[in-house]
Amino acid sequence: MQPAVGRQSETWNRSELALTISNSLAAVNFCLAIVGTIQVSRILLHNASQTGSKEEAVKEMGRDMKGQAIALENKAENELKALKN
Repeated sequence: MQPAVGRQSETWNRSELALTISNSLAAVNFCLAIVGTIQVSRILLHNASQTGSKEEAVKEMGRDMKGQAIALENKAENELKALKN
């Protein structure tokens, strides 16, 4: 009977560790989301102070993001072509 209790305890410890890790990762992700939101807000407020208009700042931010997305897409396509050759 003793070995069965030991195995059950070992299984419980592993599952408890998995729960603890996933809870920690959820907490880290939550904190990163808060930091990201704060940083985007700061960038938006800075751009609004430079342009004088919140609407123009949002449009400028959208243009920047679109340009970065296109550059990333081109880079990925070039790397794919390099892998095929």
